[in-house]
Amino acid sequence: MTSASTTSVVAIEESPTGTAQTRVDMAVNALQDLIVSGSLEPGAPLRLAPLAERLGMSMMPVREALRVLESLGLVEQQPRRGARVSLFSVQDLMDTYRARIRLETLAVELAADRFTPEHGKVARAHLERQCAAAARGALEESRKAHTSFHFSIYEAAGSAWLIRLITPLWANSERYRMLSLPHRGAVKDRRLEHERILEACIRGNPRVASRELHEHLAKTVNVVARQLGEEALF
Repeated sequence: MTSASTTSVVAIEESPTGTAQTRVDMAVNALQDLIVSGSLEPGAPLRLAPLAERLGMSMMPVREALRVLESLGLVEQQPRRGARVSLFSVQDLMDTYRARIRLETLAVELAADRFTPEHGKVARAHLERQCAAAARGALEESRKAHTSFHFSIYEAAGSAWLIRLITPLWANSERYRMLSLPHRGAVKDRRLEHERILEACIRGNPRVASRELHEHLAKTVNVVARQLGEEALF
């Protein structure tokens, strides 16, 4: 799914045989991309008719998609005013990343204990794709490859429940992470952090993998906190 400017249409194909759930999923993905990329800014009103026209579908799947995004923290309902993109807040940032750090460091510890050469091959391919996309300025492709890199490691933990718990936190934190990118240092610096996490998993060292991931997440959240006018949080 591609993001676009606020006046353009996000292209979505609706198959005549597609299910209602499929259309809801498509709407969720499209709107999430628009929110995370900043095309739909914090506080932007989310009115059904314009969104449905923009996505090229009926209002029913869009309405359901907004409910899903509300459960992920990306959308909030205002009494008598309808839905809007959730505002940034330091408290939300701290709550989200505190939970992410706890859950994701556990996931990477478990993953490091059972990491296989195939896990390493898959994770490295995602990392290469992310870095190549970032180097040519393809931010959306880079963002999705970054997600795939992290989750390819977490899935190696073998815990479906950890993935279920991490996923909504990740969805909410992505829009914060995008704030950090212009201030987070060179692409090669972020790559080194990812390399250290991956190498610790390949070596089967849970303690180092956890420490490297904790530092990686803390650096990001502290940059975002400063962007929001606060001191470092972690």
